[in-house]
Amino acid sequence: MVSYRQKGLTNYLIRPLFWFLQKKKGIVILTFHNICKSDYDWFGEIIDYLYRNYEFANYSDLKEANKLFSETKIFISFDDGYFSQFYLAKQYLDPYRIKGIFFITENFIGLKGKKAYDFATKNFYPKSEVSFKVEDSDAMSWSDIDYLNKNGHIIGAHSMNHPLFEKIIDRKISTSEYIDSSERISANLGSEIEMFAFPFGGIENLNLRIFPTLQEKFKYIFSNIRGNFQESPSKKFIFRQNISPRDSKWTVKKIIEGKFDWKHKKIRQEAINFFDRARF
Repeated sequence: MVSYRQKGLTNYLIRPLFWFLQKKKGIVILTFHNICKSDYDWFGEIIDYLYRNYEFANYSDLKEANKLFSETKIFISFDDGYFSQFYLAKQYLDPYRIKGIFFITENFIGLKGKKAYDFATKNFYPKSEVSFKVEDSDAMSWSDIDYLNKNGHIIGAHSMNHPLFEKIIDRKISTSEYIDSSERISANLGSEIEMFAFPFGGIENLNLRIFPTLQEKFKYIFSNIRGNFQESPSKKFIFRQNISPRDSKWTVKKIIEGKFDWKHKKIRQEAINFFDRARF
């Protein structure tokens, strides 16, 4: 397998600074998005590293939000529903018996080639450039999702079209995007959808008008705000740690340890304040 250069802050010159930051413990939910074919080996290296150095959490661990863990446990999650995620689950997760959460965007299911690329450009990256090519854009099919579900992975909802959360005012639109969509996925799979990850996942995308409805519908709601599971204000608002393709093992280790969380302290507090206002 190939080795990748460290990037950004994760260079050798600043490594000593991280020695003074306290290492966090508990459940850490890692988030992956699309992974291009050129980065499949990178993903395999990361999973192998995680398997050799950490214990993986299971569904029952998520039921114990207030439990204090003496060690770190890892949960893998994927957003959007790209075919690459299905392929990598079979290639790298299944051999280790690692189970992940796959948050599916309903109207993305089954799209391939230019149609998938155009959907991703419009809905997943409306404010930024797409970093992958058409050939890396394909979505999972219903049969792919069914395979994951039947092989012990968790399927979660991620809306119908991945809209900008904060811009939805009409209750009918929000119901169709979040509630009806999850019920259609549930009907197709023949199993209940208990988990939801709101699109984009940042503090700027939160919506007080919609959030109480989501809390009524789902047992677990995931953001993409940095932090570990125990720091989350509730199972109805769970923090995760995003991993980008070609992040080095050292970077991933520091993300898991919470060594980058100081940069997001203000955002986490804003998220906690939002949740306090949004409780139903």
